[in-house]
Formats: sequence, structure tokens, C-alpha cells
Amino acid sequence: AQDLEGYLWVGGPTGLLRFDGNRFSPWQPPDPASALPSGPVHAIVGSHDGSICVGIGGGGGVVRIHHGQIVKYSEADGAPPGVGAMIQDRQGAIWVATRRGLFKFASNRWTLVGESEGYDGTEAFSLYEDRAGRLWVGSASGIYRKTKDVFELVDAGVTNVQSLTEDASGNMWVTDAQEVLMRLSTHSTPQHER
Repeated sequence: AQDLEGYLWVGGPTGLLRFDGNRFSPWQPPDPASALPSGPVHAIVGSHDGSICVGIGGGGGVVRIHHGQIVKYSEADGAPPGVGAMIQDRQGAIWVATRRGLFKFASNRWTLVGESEGYDGTEAFSLYEDRAGRLWVGSASGIYRKTKDVFELVDAGVTNVQSLTEDASGNMWVTDAQEVLMRLSTHSTPQHER
């Protein structure tokens, strides 16, 4: 991810790196007592307010870095304990895919997305926001698409989706555990094209 100051941030199995244009350096907080939780960095989001949100696996949760200050979100705050994928949508909400389901951070509050929003609560693997502003979620139950405030299961046949992307024509492409690449139709009944 890139922050508003132009630094590139990279996550790996041993932590967080920052690239200043010349070299990569392990990121260290100004106060060593506020170090990042240990664990692999699975996702990084450069937020609209200039902060960096870091998703850490292995129970590390989510950490927000803003002007060198760290806020660690815990399960007591309603945050997920570990992170698989994370994005920020156009409205500024942070979405997190986890083994425990789908989480949302908005208005300085964490919520677990559930049945009332149209999501069945199963494990979420991947996230994508398309050009139309729809959020796509690859989950253990299939592929969900969110329009406005409601999720809809648009394909129950594709599970364990590792990544989603959109091509120039508006087609959605996914990878899962069975196939390297497949195209979904964005019409009401998705059809797989291999």
C-alpha cells in the first residue's frame, strides 16, 4: 500500500517494511513499547485520512498507524483476531476477511457482518470493490456481492476464492483452490467460463 506521504508499505511473514524510494527498512514505532503484534502481515490499506491499517495473521488483529502513533484493535473492541484480507471502500469503511467471517470498521466502530446484512457469517477469504462501488466477497459459502447495504450470494458454486478482480469490460475474474482463473458473469445468473 502507499500512504499519502508517498511511502510504500509492504507486509511479509516477519512484519512490516517501509520503502522510502531508495531502500526497504523494517518499520519501527517511535516508542519501542508500542511495537506491532508479532505475526505475518497479510494486508495493508492506505486510508483516506493518511493512516495505514495493517492486518496481521495468527491472532495479531488490526493495527492503525497514523503519524507514528499506533492503535491496536483487539477482540474487546469488536475487531477480528486475525486477518486474511482487507480493503477500504469509497465511503471510507474498512472491510476485513477472516476465518470468523466478515468484519467492518466504520465510524470508529467494529461490527461483525451477519444475516441481517445478507451475509451468512462463514469464513471470508478475499475482498474486492468494483468500479460501480459494489463490494465482492469470496467466502466458504460462495461469492457475495454487496449493493447498497445488502449482500447477495451470487454464486454458491465457487468457494475458497483467493482473489477477485475486474477487467476493462466489467467482467469479474476469480481464482479459487480448484482453478487458476475463471470468469464470472456479472448478470443475475453467473456463468463460469474457463
